[in-house]
Amino acid sequence: MNEIECSARCTPYLCTYTWAKDGKFIGNTSMLVLPSVQKDNAGSYQCTARNPASTASETSHTVVVEITGLTMYLVELSERLCAF
Repeated sequence: MNEIECSARCTPYLCTYTWAKDGKFIGNTSMLVLPSVQKDNAGSYQCTARNPASTASETSHTVVVEITGLTMYLVELSERLCAF
């Protein structure tokens, strides 16, 4: 199982999280879980954390799926952007 944690933080802990893959909504938790990495998991992921006072975005996690033999690897590259 592979997990990507949303590094975008907001205070107080009244946050709501949203995840998008290639611009499409895919989840609403602080941790994105990819139970079994497949080729179609490759793409650009963005997490946004919101509370009543602010919004912070982490953009983006680029997920590259490399297939070598019968093994698949999840490679994660990150760049963060926060706006308050």
